[in-house]
Amino acid sequence: MNSPLQQLSQITTLRFDDYEPECEEEYEDEIEEDEPTGTPFYLKLRAVEYWMSGRNGKLKWTTVQNRYRFITSERQLYAFKEQVDRNGDRLTKFKQIREKTLADFEQAIANRHAVHDMDIARWARKHAKAIGLPGFKACPWWVWKFKRTNRICSRKITKVVTSNDLKNDQENLKLANEFRVRVRSLITDYLPTHVFNSDQSGFNYEFASKRSLQFKGTKDATVLVSSINATTHSYTIQPITTLEGDLITPLFICLQEPSGKFGPIVKKGLFTCNNVVAECSKSGKLNKELVRNWFENAFLPATSSKSLLLLDSWSGHDEKVCVLATAENPCKIEKIPPRTTAIAQPLDVYFFRQWKILTKKIYDRVSLDNLTVNLKERSNIIKMQSLIHYQLSSPVFKKMIQYSWFKAGYLEDDPGRFQNVNEVCFTFKEDLCVQDCSQCSEGVFLLCSWCRNPLCFSHFFTAYHNCSGHSM
Repeated sequence: MNSPLQQLSQITTLRFDDYEPECEEEYEDEIEEDEPTGTPFYLKLRAVEYWMSGRNGKLKWTTVQNRYRFITSERQLYAFKEQVDRNGDRLTKFKQIREKTLADFEQAIANRHAVHDMDIARWARKHAKAIGLPGFKACPWWVWKFKRTNRICSRKITKVVTSNDLKNDQENLKLANEFRVRVRSLITDYLPTHVFNSDQSGFNYEFASKRSLQFKGTKDATVLVSSINATTHSYTIQPITTLEGDLITPLFICLQEPSGKFGPIVKKGLFTCNNVVAECSKSGKLNKELVRNWFENAFLPATSSKSLLLLDSWSGHDEKVCVLATAENPCKIEKIPPRTTAIAQPLDVYFFRQWKILTKKIYDRVSLDNLTVNLKERSNIIKMQSLIHYQLSSPVFKKMIQYSWFKAGYLEDDPGRFQNVNEVCFTFKEDLCVQDCSQCSEGVFLLCSWCRNPLCFSHFFTAYHNCSGHSM
């Protein structure tokens, strides 16, 4: 009878660009296709396992034969068992090589080293030699399968760091963990509806998508914008969320104005709504005066008893600027340590990303369909951010907001499965707006997170769709 290795040499395999015939020896444990002649190894394995499953040892070989008709004698079963034992030892060694190579890869990535296919092959050969598996070559096919199994792919390096940066990262992580522990101990003294987080996020006056579908082989991928200047100038929003998972009304917006103030005519023509407080500055960013404005007109109206507020360590969040404590609304502010907001700021770790998905979808639809909507205008900016705020205020996003707090380290229990913006608003089969009128020929833009109705862009944006219970 041919050995398993001889039988495997007769197997026809699928072609692969980097496949080398000398690699067959390394894959005899993983190929389960039917052999042209003889018995497939996986059937031998099953027969032997069934044979050895008797209560007092082995089953009678005739009993095994009743289930596996290819068994001709007890002697054949013993031969199969010898092959299984021999290959079982090889299987164990292959598994050890994969595990040790993966550990090397994880360690290298943790240390911020660049890793290539040749490094994976080198580690695998080193471990094969150490555990005594002669002839193992870690060919390109093995490396490719190792990467696919462990979800490893080639990525462009987006950031270069030094050893000092890594040391600072460790120090920042320590600071963040200490801050999290302190805040978790404070949270127990407050209702979840009175533990707040607020942060500023900049939005360009025009969003240009960073990715787009293109034909394969396209050398340059370009995207059309109405103004290059608008892609570099920005305004700021400052939302407020709670540990309970609520997005607080109103939203604070700071637009950019050359004079730093809205003129009487401009102010009179601004779009007004109940869920937005709009102000301006020369830079489009908040200063201490605007922080006081935010605190008095956006934050304090949302509090009715003692509260805890998490803010970053920006100098503008000065306790002297905000009236931090009054007899009616005592407020305790905890400052998130500098350079830790990426991991300890609830809004930063997840929620702002969802906010910007909605923003980009709006800009992309206006650009793609060449709609007569100027999203750089003050009123349209306020209108757009108001609609986004309404959509994200829906109860369907409650767990998503709680997840931001969990990911930042302030909730011990994962809030559980939730739906993000793409799943709630942009996953639909309908292509007809609920209004079903001539303006809806452009197709559905989104599903409203409140009423769950499909809406075209005109009925969502132009008609200012608001069914959340808020009024203008």
